[in-house]
Amino acid sequence: MSVFNISFAGAGRVAGALCRKLHEKGYKIDLIVSENESSCRSLASETGASWSTEPVFPDSSGLIIVAVPDHRLSTVLSGIRAAGTPAVVHTAGSFGLDVFPAAMRHKGVLYPLQTFSRDRSISFVDLPFFIEASDSHTLELIRSVA
Repeated sequence: MSVFNISFAGAGRVAGALCRKLHEKGYKIDLIVSENESSCRSLASETGASWSTEPVFPDSSGLIIVAVPDHRLSTVLSGIRAAGTPAVVHTAGSFGLDVFPAAMRHKGVLYPLQTFSRDRSISFVDLPFFIEASDSHTLELIRSVA
């Protein structure tokens, strides 16, 4: 496993499942950002992360995973402010790299082929992920997470 910290934009079903599994696998979760303060606080508490309702990410995050509803994706991506140049990936299967603002250097897609339900435990063993990346650095990060 490569060593880098991960932050999340979103605290719903997909973000929650990925965040919990990555935390369980030893990744440090830096920050969870969501408009839903209750979900955000709860997920942050479970994973030892900080939380915020503002999409301002620390320079310690090497990867930001955006797991929000498809209709919010473009707005959330456009609102991200991050120190440094983290890789930013989204989890939406219906969008590619063209949804990202042009100024984002490292961007990608990490789409799990799975329906996520609140009351169902997901097995990540043999779970297929579709991935796409703008560059080799981002591709390496996505592959290590997947």
